[in-house]
Order: sequence, then C-alpha cells, then structure tokens
Amino acid sequence: AMAKRVRVAVLLPVYNAMPYLCECVEDVLAQVGVDVCLLAVDDASQDGSKAYLERLRDAQDHVHVDVSDESKAVEKWEKEVEKKANMKHGDEPKEVERVLERRRIGNRIVVLASEKKGHGHALNAALVAAEADYVGHMEADDLCPPDRFLKLVQAMQNDPSIDAACSQIGLVGHITDGMTKYAEWQNGLLTHQQMMKARFLEIPALHQSGLYKKHVLEEMRGYQERPDWPVDIDFWNRWFVRGYKVTKVPEPLYFWRQHKSQSTRTNRKNSLPSLQKCKVHYFCQPEGPAHGKCVQLWGRGETLKHIGMLMKDAGAEFVSVDWKPGWPVPKAAIMHQGSVVRVFLFGSDKPRDRIRKEFPGFDTEKDWFLS
Repeated sequence: AMAKRVRVAVLLPVYNAMPYLCECVEDVLAQVGVDVCLLAVDDASQDGSKAYLERLRDAQDHVHVDVSDESKAVEKWEKEVEKKANMKHGDEPKEVERVLERRRIGNRIVVLASEKKGHGHALNAALVAAEADYVGHMEADDLCPPDRFLKLVQAMQNDPSIDAACSQIGLVGHITDGMTKYAEWQNGLLTHQQMMKARFLEIPALHQSGLYKKHVLEEMRGYQERPDWPVDIDFWNRWFVRGYKVTKVPEPLYFWRQHKSQSTRTNRKNSLPSLQKCKVHYFCQPEGPAHGKCVQLWGRGETLKHIGMLMKDAGAEFVSVDWKPGWPVPKAAIMHQGSVVRVFLFGSDKPRDRIRKEFPGFDTEKDWFLS
C-alpha cells in the first residue's frame, strides 16, 4: 500500500495581490507528493483579491484535477516560470479554471476573512485554522516549484531534531543588484548555527520559504504584529532566542517576486532604523547575547552613535570603541573577560572578513556582527 501522504497547511496572507495571486495559488495547489490545504486570509483587499479567492474556492470541485505524470511536474513548471515571472501589475488575472486545472488531488483552498489588521494578524488567523502537523507559508506575489513542500517535508523527516526547514531562494521580477547580493548572502547560510549567528546582520532566511512544526508555532504564540518593526525579523529573533532549530535546503524552492509595490520597499516598518531598533531590542533581551554582560561596540561615526543610543534605550551596559578594520586595536580593549561581549558594527562582507581574519582573538562563538 502507498504510504499515507503528509498533510501540510499553507498560510497565505493576501492584501491587494492581483494579478500575482493567480500564479501563487496555482503553484501551491499544484504541489505533488503531499496533501496541501491552502489557508488564504484576505486582509480587506480593495483590488478584487477576495472575490477571486472565493471564485477559486467555489469552483475547485467542478474542475478536473491534474493527473499528468508527477515526475514531469517540475520540468513543466520550469518551462513556464519565466512567463509567470514576467507578469506585470495591471495584467489581466488568469481565469480561475486555468489555475484550478493545475490542482493535484488532495490539495484544496480555504478562504478566511480578516478585518484589516496587518500581516501578523492574517498569519495568525490562518494558523488557528490549520489542521496539519506541518505548517508552510507563502506570500501572495511569490512562486514555488511543485516539489517544494515534498522536499521540505523530507528534510524535516530526515532530521527529527529540527523544528523547521527553509530553502534557498530565487528572485523573479524587477531584480536589483542589492537584492541579488542579499539573496546570495542568505543562500550561503545553510546551517542552524550560521543562521543564528547572522540574525543581527539581516534576516538569515525568508520565513515564508519555510515549513514548521505546528506545535512550535503555537508555543511561540504565532506571529507578532508590532507597530515598530516587521513580522519576519521579529519572528526569527523570537525563534532563535527560544532555541528552536532550523535548517536550510540547499536549493531554491521559493521564488521571491521583486516589484515596485512590494512591502519590502514600501512599508516604513522595513526602514533601516526600524530594523536596527528590533535587532538591538533582541540583542539585549534577557535571553539575548548581551544579557548580564558589558557590551563593547566596535564601529565608526553615525552608526556607532546611533546603535549606542539604542543600546542605552534598551538598558544595556556598553562602551563604544571608535575603530575600523586596519586600525590598531587598543590594548585595553583586547582583554576579553568572560563578562564582555564584542559587537562589530559592520554590515559589508569585506570588513567582516577582515575582522574574522585579523582581529586579535576573534571568537566566532562569542563575538557578534550587527548592522
């Protein structure tokens, strides 16, 4: 007999996501080898997203599922991904029947409503409705190949000690050099330890690329809607503070769409000061690296001053050392008693590599980078 297929609940927060939503839903309903329940939460969209989701829901039992060879599904998707990626804002949405023709047996869409409260609330509304042990996540303008969740499930089953599996990412749409560099950096962080250490530089994995044990998300009380910084950076900081383990599948199973109106570019919660405030807050939390220690901040100019002010607000004991790689290191500062934690305020690769190689007694476990 065939092994029972694993059930995966996929959280999909939706806010004014047309026309990209069509391709996103198609990709999730086309997943092979697992049974997917797509939990779409419309967060008071004004662009027809909700009506479109409802039409998909109502028509799903009237359109034949895709019974073509599952082993050829990825190849087929790869041939079409460029067309999916080249969609533009204002394009005609794909007909509901076209989307549902790709649905595999066992996959369904459920539509939930949410009063406009924000991203975190939409994710939590979907999480409450999830009835599977594994919970995935998708953003409404993104794409994924049909074996994405099968591969994430396999990664988790191969190592019972992990609580989540993310994947490397690809970029589609209006791609900038900065984002390409960011994706390359993120894709280089594969182990739990690498991601945990990198979390005060940038977000070490896209949380929407992941698959999580549901009970862990419930223990974390789901997602936090904060007025001052975004859901994803908050999520990862709470994750690592609690000691949950994550791994990253070393292939891109999630394709992040870049476009003018994406929240990464438009939401003030994603501004540099908001992200820095979040990083310092969690760095200084009772379970954070600074707890019970004196912090040495190594850096220059405005960054040194600004992070110092945030450390002060967070109630941390700290000293600032005006310094950059290549400068002599003050002797007094090298005496690294157990109660000191060093933080280097350099975000670019070159100075970080230099510090790792040249700084006297640099310790990858105890020393941190924050940008």
